Amino acid sequence: MGREEGRKSIRDVLIGAREARANALGARLKTLWDTAENQILEAQKSPDGNAAGPLHVRKVEKNLSRLIPDGWKKREVNATELFILSAASCLHDTGKVDPSTKDHGQTAAHDIRKNHLVYGLDEEQAEWISQIVRIHTKREELNELEQILHSSGDEIHLRDLAALFCLADTLHCTHDRVLLCADKNHPKTKFRLRIGDWFLDKQDESCIRLEARAKDFADIECLREGLELTRRSELSPVALQLKTAGYPWKIDFKMVYDPDFLESMLKGKSLTRARETPGLGFYTEDDNDQFKGRKQDIETLWANVLATKAAKDILPVSLFSGKSGVGKTSLIRAGLFPELKATGWQTAHCRPSVNDPVNQVVTDLWRDLLSRDELPPTGFVNAIKQVYERDQNAKTLIVLDQFEQIVRAPIKATEDIKIGIVQIMARRFPNLHLLVAYQTETHDETMSFLTSMSERVWNSPTHVLLPLSKESAKEALETLFTIKQVGVDPNSSVVDIILNDIDAQGRGFYPPFLQIVAETLSDYARLRKGLVTLELYKDSGGVGKMIGTFLMNQLNAFTGKKREHAENILIALVGPGGSVRQKSFEELQTETGIDESQLREILKELKDKRLILPITGDKYEIIHSSLAQLCDEQLDEGSHELKRLREHLSSKSREFESTKGLLLMTDLAQLYRLRDDITPDKQEAELLMHALWPDTDRAGTGLETTQRRTVLLSLWMHCHIHMNQSERMQ
Repeated sequence: MGREEGRKSIRDVLIGAREARANALGARLKTLWDTAENQILEAQKSPDGNAAGPLHVRKVEKNLSRLIPDGWKKREVNATELFILSAASCLHDTGKVDPSTKDHGQTAAHDIRKNHLVYGLDEEQAEWISQIVRIHTKREELNELEQILHSSGDEIHLRDLAALFCLADTLHCTHDRVLLCADKNHPKTKFRLRIGDWFLDKQDESCIRLEARAKDFADIECLREGLELTRRSELSPVALQLKTAGYPWKIDFKMVYDPDFLESMLKGKSLTRARETPGLGFYTEDDNDQFKGRKQDIETLWANVLATKAAKDILPVSLFSGKSGVGKTSLIRAGLFPELKATGWQTAHCRPSVNDPVNQVVTDLWRDLLSRDELPPTGFVNAIKQVYERDQNAKTLIVLDQFEQIVRAPIKATEDIKIGIVQIMARRFPNLHLLVAYQTETHDETMSFLTSMSERVWNSPTHVLLPLSKESAKEALETLFTIKQVGVDPNSSVVDIILNDIDAQGRGFYPPFLQIVAETLSDYARLRKGLVTLELYKDSGGVGKMIGTFLMNQLNAFTGKKREHAENILIALVGPGGSVRQKSFEELQTETGIDESQLREILKELKDKRLILPITGDKYEIIHSSLAQLCDEQLDEGSHELKRLREHLSSKSREFESTKGLLLMTDLAQLYRLRDDITPDKQEAELLMHALWPDTDRAGTGLETTQRRTVLLSLWMHCHIHMNQSERMQ
């Protein structure tokens, strides 16, 4: 059947119907609505200042009447089902009479069962309605409902009705739901104030369009964030059921721009805010339309994921590798995820840390798939179990990005993740699938780690991401210029010359290089009539100069003491050999000696300039390995030695509890020599204290023990003074 918007209201179809049963249900509905409007609807309150009561319940019923085509009413959706939907609309927010209730859906369901005679319902009707009402605030439990029930010759498609009701409730996200008392700065309120009505998409019967009004780019950002939240938290749990039942299951916008704003867009004004490129960062789902040049890679990765679902003879694990900076994360987030979500998958992007891989992965899973829970689960195994139990029919891809962080973490720290991976491999959770992404340089280590769990991983679909081809790089670069709203001189081959210069560097076409070049030339072009020309490119100094100066210019925005602090922070986030290292706020404060308020301020500025990336748990990392390598190259040999020693002391102190390994005499000698530049934290100080009284067998000869104690006593006294000074400063 073709989709058409219903015009007849549910109540009008039943009230006064010719059929005796439908007419009786209509009369009962009239009594129910009269009772509710006189006794309870006006008493319903919403804690966030958004409309409850008569306006909302009538709008939900109207939405249901529009979602069900007139030709379906009393046919595909029988009279009893129409009665259930109208009654659920009337009663679903009765739990809001008590504003202190934590789950108004559950409270309302209990009220309906308890007071069904007051509402003119029999016990069977009350049970059906209460289950739908309960689900509207617990949508992830939809699949717990019976699919079909039977009553007096009617089939009650309870799960279909509940999903449809949730959609109708979601669609009352329009401006008329916002009351005068609402907090206008609340994200939900800001979103609703910008939404007009909704309508069925004539080109795509599966999609509903929200009429979204924007007067500036801040409105567009607000609308996008609100839509994503609505899709994830309200629509996603019921989308598959809606699709199966033949109802629309996607929501998108029809943007309506303020005339002045539209004129400014057409003139190319102020575009940078809405169409910002990720610089050295990675693309996300919101950048899907910007992400170009990787069509074949997206299709391959998608096919690999689907193969692990379809083929029972291979593990539900696919592998994805590539060199650092080649664009693995962007391909996953901006390329693969949108394709999967469009076909009903849910996704989670996890980036484990070296210091605490399990907690970081669990936190990321909680953020993407379990955010309705107040706190993250404990451990990876518990997390994937909860993901599975929340919706066992939801096809789910869990991406373990930067997998080398797990491989290189201490064995004890990865035990829980290994157990979870084995359970997914064994298909204990049939709807869960893994994508393991890692740097090509760590292939042997990664495969050794994975094959220790199952040799069958050798048969898993694998894709190696290479730098962009020249043709794809050209498409990506031209797209970046378009996003920045600058033109390219059609009478010159400037884009080809840029690509030739990048190619001549011998590193290939890596996305960060293209992004830096596009951003730099776009800034120059705005000063010269908005056109990228060959002359402009030559004046810029070429690719090499642009990439080198881009990073330094970001840092050069800092001056005086703040510049010194910013450099020290970046250096602290660089590991051995110019690798990326995560550090907590406390670790950065200890290593740099910057006071708390100033450190917070500089970290925010570094984040805003896209030089560092904040990680959950008040941790930070340098945003890209190319910047880390540049910072490492600027260190002299003395600074390299100091950094190596700091890393070594930190590592040994954190392993001491499990290994009981002490510092060597050569370590102590280096610490003593560089004692003016090192302030130990409490864990490191404990290691130094233990080093004062080593076991005789471990310490070696008496002479060595004496030397050790002499050095350590002096070093300990010096460090103790530094620690006291640091504590007083804080």
